[in-house]
Amino acid sequence: MEEYYKYPRSSYYIMENILDHDGQLAIMKMSPPMVFMRFDYSEGYFAGYDELMTNISVIQWLDGEPTEEEKEAILTDCWNFLAQHETEEELRYERGDYEDDY
Repeated sequence: MEEYYKYPRSSYYIMENILDHDGQLAIMKMSPPMVFMRFDYSEGYFAGYDELMTNISVIQWLDGEPTEEEKEAILTDCWNFLAQHETEEELRYERGDYEDDY
């Protein structure tokens, strides 16, 4: 699935801060141009691309704002990364790869 990305998939990360932003996730792209995109997980889970990018997410460009073409490519990569991440998580739960830590 790496072929679907304009930028290397290895530069994207999903993170959370349950102390200050409980119920939210963030996607961060660590290679230039860098972006931090935070959203409410319950709203974002069923949202389409346009709704997530315009109404739900807080998007911060960390090293200067890229061109519109770069923005679109990066945000599409973020969307694809989130979808792949969720699919992989579901597969791991189905296989029993995650133990219940609680």
